[in-house]
Amino acid sequence: MKIHVISAWCGPVFVALLAPIWWYMGFIPPLSPQMSPVEVAQFYVNHRFAIRFGATMIMQLAMLYALWAAAISTQIRRTETDSAIFLAYAQLAMGAIAPILFVIPSMFWTVAAFRPELDVQLLYLINDMAWLSLVMPVMSATIQAAVIGYAIISDKRKVPLYPRWAAYFNFWAGITFLPGGVATFFKSGPFAWNGIFDFWLPLIAFSLWICVMAVLTARAARISTDAPLTVN
Repeated sequence: MKIHVISAWCGPVFVALLAPIWWYMGFIPPLSPQMSPVEVAQFYVNHRFAIRFGATMIMQLAMLYALWAAAISTQIRRTETDSAIFLAYAQLAMGAIAPILFVIPSMFWTVAAFRPELDVQLLYLINDMAWLSLVMPVMSATIQAAVIGYAIISDKRKVPLYPRWAAYFNFWAGITFLPGGVATFFKSGPFAWNGIFDFWLPLIAFSLWICVMAVLTARAARISTDAPLTVN
């Protein structure tokens, strides 16, 4: 159905705008955890408008993620396996959490930029809260990807709604999100919040995951429910 296709493409719209917005805010590359309080405070003074504007946009655009997740749940429900209803609801529940995980750090960013005249130590704390709250809550996305992968594997029909390789792609994506959970233990290196394993790899995997699943979900939505999907 057309509404399902449109909802599926809401995900790529979100990720296509996310990186440019972060770049405009000055967050590509991310701020380093090793920056001094004075440096962080000066950054928020210099980027005051950009951060407030970008945070506002992210808080609104993040809701597109939920529509993308809803489109996937609709297709999971159509697989008609014994666990299809549970998997559809589980995927949707995890997908509903994700927008909140973008809203929370955006709120911290905009608070810091709203009053950059605050004590530098307080701004330093707010900045830490923003970045750690962005990269550390990883399990919702990991579980969501695992649920999608399991749902795809569970569809044993000769012509399933999703190709079998997409299940393993989801498992891979979910695994790449996990290192972010340890960011609190590192202020430098690949596991810091600005490191390869906690920011760059998850960001790339997250973007690919959403775009690939959008294409596959839009394709699945166009398959008629009356299509001859013969069970093995």
